[in-house]
Amino acid sequence: MLREWWAGFVDAVPDVATTVSQAVGQGDDVATFRVVQGTVVRDLPDLGIVGRGQPLEFRAADVFRMQRRQIVAHWEVVDTGPLLQLAMGQ
Repeated sequence: MLREWWAGFVDAVPDVATTVSQAVGQGDDVATFRVVQGTVVRDLPDLGIVGRGQPLEFRAADVFRMQRRQIVAHWEVVDTGPLLQLAMGQ
């Protein structure tokens, strides 16, 4: 399900780029803080955004649980404010 959602997001924002601003780890847990940027060229119906070539930028934080150098669990928090502003500004 996540794979399909991400494929649709990349289709709508083909120049999407993520910059990790900070990464910290303790034991089996790693946290990253990142900025996601791109240009919305196709609709993102799940987010209520109509693609019109508008710039997109939001922040996210992820926590990964690692075992034997593989991700076994993942949690994510996204600042949805910029996404809502795009959806409402249409």
